[in-house]
Amino acid sequence: MLSRRKLLAGGAALGLGGTCPAFAPPSEGPPRHALALLGEPALPDGFTHFPWVNPDAPQGGEVALSAVGTFDNFNPYIVRGQAPAAALQLFDTLLAPNPDEASSAYPRIADSVSVAADRRGVSFHIDPRAHFADGRPITPADVVWSFNIPVSYTHLKL
Repeated sequence: MLSRRKLLAGGAALGLGGTCPAFAPPSEGPPRHALALLGEPALPDGFTHFPWVNPDAPQGGEVALSAVGTFDNFNPYIVRGQAPAAALQLFDTLLAPNPDEASSAYPRIADSVSVAADRRGVSFHIDPRAHFADGRPITPADVVWSFNIPVSYTHLKL
C-alpha cells in the first residue's frame, strides 16, 4: 500500500526532476516469440507455420457453417439474446495455443510478448501486419476495447 509519506516524497522527487521508485513501472522482460508454462516452446523463433499446416494450400474461397437453432446477435458475450454457435470463430486472438504442446502459446495478432520480471504483468507487441478485414491496422486501442467489451456488456468480472 502506498502511504501518505511515500506519496508526498514521490511528489517532491518528481517536482525536483527526480524519479520515485514508488511510481516506477514494472520492469519488462525481453520480447519472446512464445510463452510456455512448462519448459521452453517447441517451435523456434521466426517459425512461419505450425508443422501440420501446408503453406502452399490454396487461398481464398468461402466457408459455410451450420448450427441448429437461431441467433439475433454476433456478440458472444451478451446476457440477453442468442449468439451463433460459432461466434467466437469470427475473432482472432493475441496468442494461439499449439495443440502439440501442453502449455505453449504463440503470437497471432501480436508478434512478440514480454513478461514482467515479477511475472505479474505482460505486454503484447502488436504485429504491424495485423489488420482487420477492411485493411485497417489493429491498434493497441482496438485490443484494449476488445478486452473491456465483455466486462461492459455482461456479468463477467476480469
